Amino acid sequence: QTYHVINDPNQKGVACDFVQNGLELPINAGFGSMPNFPRWRVDEEEKCDPSIVSMFGEVVYYSSPLSTYPNPSSGLISIELPEEKRSGIMRITNSVGKVMLQREIELLANCYSLDLSFYPRGVYFIEFLPSKNKSRTVYTAKVILE
Repeated sequence: QTYHVINDPNQKGVACDFVQNGLELPINAGFGSMPNFPRWRVDEEEKCDPSIVSMFGEVVYYSSPLSTYPNPSSGLISIELPEEKRSGIMRITNSVGKVMLQREIELLANCYSLDLSFYPRGVYFIEFLPSKNKSRTVYTAKVILE
């Protein structure tokens, strides 16, 4: 059983260096495979289908970036929340997924300051889930604490 390989997927046409049967698997499972013609929707303006609201019974959320500064930080960071999304749940998790902080916030401005200086050095992930969220968007950022 083999898979085809695209060595340089960011290049167009033959410049992508496509190799048919470029990866030979050590054993043949004899059943199941990757889809023959996956539809990546790269040519469409809207990449995600907004009509999909759940998968396997779980609500689907779309990720959007949060702006944080300074990053890397020694402790005190500022988080710019999206316009008109000033109330919701802010969650900080460490690199292994442990929730370090979760709190409900409600702000008058769109900037939120947070002191992480009492956490150990490492990588932390920030999630902000607005309370009024018809678009089902979760705002995320990665912060490095030095």
